[in-house]
Amino acid sequence: MKIHLRNKKLKSGKTSLYIEYYKGHKTTSEGKIKHIREFEYLELYLTTNPNTSNERRNNTQR
Repeated sequence: MKIHLRNKKLKSGKTSLYIEYYKGHKTTSEGKIKHIREFEYLELYLTTNPNTSNERRNNTQR
């Protein structure tokens, strides 16, 4: 099992953090590879381009 911390840019301009659990793969009956993944959303949102010191402080505290 592999675990990765991933991020996703939201329309609001913030970045959402989540964990991806990669559990391997299996072959389907058609011969295609199906990857087995699970996601856990952390509900942590960072400001993508912080302009003020308050925004930078909020990013480091999370």
